[in-house]
Amino acid sequence: MGSIMTSVYDSLPSGPNVPTLSKYKQDLKTSEGAIAYYDRLRLLKPGLAKALGSSDDYVVAREVIFNNDVVSESERYIYMDLLDHGVYRWQALRAPDTQNVCSQGQRLM
Repeated sequence: MGSIMTSVYDSLPSGPNVPTLSKYKQDLKTSEGAIAYYDRLRLLKPGLAKALGSSDDYVVAREVIFNNDVVSESERYIYMDLLDHGVYRWQALRAPDTQNVCSQGQRLM
């Protein structure tokens, strides 16, 4: 999961193909995926940090949702709960990492 998070593009995606958070969570329930929780995880993404109002080059995440749906052979979306101008907000981000997210353990949803 770490390689997917660090591979996200350094900008916010736009356009009609970005999945909504509710659709993404529903897809997580019906297909495999994972949710990861962090205590203010900092990722070096200067362009994204600037768009989210960060005072340095880092974005701050507290939760990430991954599923195994890929947009194309070379891209996927993930949802990250990021610090956005001082408030945590869910953001859809594109990543070129399409590896399978193995989810083992107890289903919580």
